[in-house]
Amino acid sequence: DRKYYAELLRIAKEYPERKSIYVDYADLEKFDTELADFLLANPDETLKVAQDAIFEIDLPIEGDYKLNVRFFNAPKETQVNVRDIRAEHIEHFITVEGIVKGTTEVRPEATRISFECPECKKEIIMPQFGKKLRSPFVCDDPLCNGRGYFKVLKVDLVDSQIIRVQEPPEDIVGSEQPSTLPIHLADDIVSPKERKKVLPGNRVKINGVLRKIPAISRSGAQLTQYDLYVDANFVEPIEREFEEIELTEEDEKIIRKLSKAPKT
Repeated sequence: DRKYYAELLRIAKEYPERKSIYVDYADLEKFDTELADFLLANPDETLKVAQDAIFEIDLPIEGDYKLNVRFFNAPKETQVNVRDIRAEHIEHFITVEGIVKGTTEVRPEATRISFECPECKKEIIMPQFGKKLRSPFVCDDPLCNGRGYFKVLKVDLVDSQIIRVQEPPEDIVGSEQPSTLPIHLADDIVSPKERKKVLPGNRVKINGVLRKIPAISRSGAQLTQYDLYVDANFVEPIEREFEEIELTEEDEKIIRKLSKAPKT
């Protein structure tokens, strides 16, 4: 698509200040309906293919680089109320909406760690989420089931932030307590400019992949339950706190003009 190729060239000129290309889901659907459907059910594979395709384009960027592909305008079928999230949504592309109730500081974080099985030497990739390092308890190869010390092979670091989103008031029934869901933001989504979108009190819509991760007890033991969070792909602000609204020079001129206008 010429529109997105031109956008990639603009991003290349501004890299690494700009690291993402934003794709309208409606454009993807017009281009390839099957691919659009595949994204919703297999987001990780689709995003990797998209990133690999971009890397094959001869962009004027020196050295190694990585561009993120972020999808907005997701279809209604992806929208899920926070309290209605179930196991069937895990590893699918979903959309959740809510009010930001809390945020962590932006810090370099291990998003994925590769471990080596002490017996079969298979590489096991563990997504990381939260403050505790999560390592395998047992090899995921059913023919091995090895246990013991899993050696760290590789650590993927990226700037990241965790926000907690609470379901909006209209989704709460009766005297029920509002449900909340942690959202993982990473890379350019947590840049100083983008962080203004997710200040506490702001209402946001998040497109991303629902992840599961083993729950850990206070003693450090792995539980049979899993914690859920959304790995954000796109963040769209819906409402902001008044003090965070940015006014342009033109906005200020209009406001001053209205303030001087005679009252009727």
